[in-house]
Formats: sequence, structure tokens, C-alpha cells
Amino acid sequence: MAQKTIAIIGGGLVGLATAYRINEKFPDANIFLIEKELGPAEHQSSRNSGVIHSGIYYQPDSLKAKNCIAGYQYLLEFCEKNHVPYKITGKLIVAVKQEEEASLKLLEKRAIENGLEGVKFLSGREANIIEPAINVHSALWVPQTGIIDFKVLANKFVEILKARGVQLKIGQKVMDISVNQNQLIILTNQENYEVDFAVNCAGLYSDKIAEMAGAKIQHQIIPFRGEYFMINERIAQKINGLVYPVPHSGLPFLGVHLTRMINGQVEAGPNAILALKREGYQRGAFSLKDTWEILKFVGFWKMIFNFRKIGFTEWKKTMSKKAFTKAVQQMLPEIKEEDLTPAISGVRAQAIHQNGNLIDDFLLIHSPNMIHVCNAPSPAATSCLSIGETIANELNAKMKY
Repeated sequence: MAQKTIAIIGGGLVGLATAYRINEKFPDANIFLIEKELGPAEHQSSRNSGVIHSGIYYQPDSLKAKNCIAGYQYLLEFCEKNHVPYKITGKLIVAVKQEEEASLKLLEKRAIENGLEGVKFLSGREANIIEPAINVHSALWVPQTGIIDFKVLANKFVEILKARGVQLKIGQKVMDISVNQNQLIILTNQENYEVDFAVNCAGLYSDKIAEMAGAKIQHQIIPFRGEYFMINERIAQKINGLVYPVPHSGLPFLGVHLTRMINGQVEAGPNAILALKREGYQRGAFSLKDTWEILKFVGFWKMIFNFRKIGFTEWKKTMSKKAFTKAVQQMLPEIKEEDLTPAISGVRAQAIHQNGNLIDDFLLIHSPNMIHVCNAPSPAATSCLSIGETIANELNAKMKY
């Protein structure tokens, strides 16, 4: 087979891991990665709590479940081989009142269906042995959960890719994509590229890239800002590991949780609030273009109607530190407003179908000579090597075809 030229658009963890897997499968291919920022993993990949997820939450046989469970193992093997620090801590998923216990039982059943081992249902007394400061009626102990600095992981991918000859085209924004005689023409703000195949891993702009390439999509990326607070040492010393609430059954967000991170600090968050700018990390960040695109999308209004009550609760947690603190106090009663200091914010690229449903699974879409990763929020960082493997295999089928 003649040497092929393959481009990956987007330098987050999914893009980097995809380049890594494609290079493994096609070592003779000319591979380059296009990233609009001046470095890797500047957005979703690094603006999070650094949790290595187990796969417990996800519908059996879904792409999230398959890729998270496989990706968990791939990630640990990669970190061991390449000396990337991580720590397996386990976590508690906490029911603070009896009526949440049924949801815990469903999660326990899902853990079994997804092949997780060692997951245990705990009484409040048993859970308090692990986390004495937590208000808990009952809990699930999930041993396959850990912490990592995903930015360090991204930099290791970059180091390996460069050593293997993969070209990183940083500071280049994709402006247009067209097809010419079975080749893709990718126009950036700096160069033009002719490639045989391309993979769209553009995160918050994945829908835009897909539309440029002529893909038929029925969704739009809606940005949700998630805010984190650092917990001061007085309270942080009372938290041993990771503590999560019972998630809301109708949403793909996991709720405000407590995370002892790889650097030893303890973080609380995130909430989830509509952002009026795709990369709107600051409160008050606004883009007229992005806001107009949100407002004219019919799926947005259907989603707002469907989740109006939850949306109002999240809005209160954003507008009021007192309300955010109250949410944390449900699990950690001792905490006070003055114990919380604003930390990072992230923006989740959430695909919303035009019918108003939040797309809960990873979403891969094909167009001529391209594969588009159109929905890859959490647990995509944990799953990145498995997603990359999936894409490399699909690309192999395309190239043979």
C-alpha cells in the first residue's frame, strides 16, 4: 500500500491518543496533528479534576462503557511503561438519604454488568471507616478509580509522537475542508494540506469541523461551564480520597464531587451551567456569535424545557457561593463558605440532539475520507487510548476499502 497522509484535527487527549494509535497501526504513514492552540490539551483535557474513571456509570455495551473499561487498563499500562505518575485511590459514591439508595443499587448492578470487580455496597458506618467526615446513609465503594495529571499525560504523548516523526502543527486553526479527487484539502490560517484521511477530534468545535467536511449531523455542541473550588487545609485534611454524590439519572453530569488530586490538594466541583461562549471559562464570558448559534438551535430550547428545574438549581450554584457550599455540605457538613477558594473552570463540549436530548454516549460520525469524534466528554480522558484504537481500526477498514 502506498504511503498515506493522515491528519488529526485537535490536540487534546483524544486527538493525541488517536495520533499515537494510528502511528502504531500505520508506522509508515505521514501523520500530522493540527492544533489551534500553542500547546496540547488546553481545553477539556486539562480543565478537569484529573480522575481516572472506572466505567461504572455507563450503559452496558455503550461506547462509553466499552472504551472507558478498556481505556482504563490501556491508560494504566501506558503510564507504567512511560513513567507518568498516577494513583489508584478508589472512590465512594454516596447516598446521603435513604431514597437515593435505590440508585446506588442500580449502579451496583451496572458495575457487575460492565465487568467491574470489587465494587461493594456499604452501610453508612462502613463508608465512614473510609471517609469519617462524610455524611452518608449508604455508599458504593469503587476500587477502580484513580487520579492523574492529564496535562502531564498529554505532554508525554507529544514527546513520544515527536520521537516517532509525527508532525505537530500548533497554532493552526482549520478554516475550511474540501474534497478534491478523493483527497481532502484542509485549509488552516497558515497552510494548506492535502491528505488521504483525516480524523476530527476538535472537541468544542467538533460539530463545526464536521459541517465543514460535509458530514450530516443532527446535533450541536452546547458548551457547559463547570466551576471548581479548592478546599482549604482545615477541611481538606478530613478527605482521604474521592467522594461522589449519586448522579442524576437524566443527565450525563456526575454532580459536585470531592477529589484529592495527584498534587495532594482537595477540590470540590464542578457544577454545570450554560456557557455563552464555546471557550468561556470566566464568569461573564460572552460571544455574540456563539450565543446566537445556541439560541437559534431548536434542540437547545427543547433541552431547556426538559431540564428547567435542574438548570435553575445549577444556575443558583453558579451565582451564589452559598448555594454551592450548601451542595457540598450535603456530603461534607463541616465545610463553610470561607473554606472554598475559586479554582479552575472547564467547559464541557456536550452534544445536544435537535430533539432536545443530551447525547449521553460517545458519538463517531463518518464523512468521505473522515471520521468525526462528535461527542467525547468525560470519561474521554480515561478512554482516550481505547477511542484512538477504535478510530485506528475504523480507519484501517476505510483504507482497505
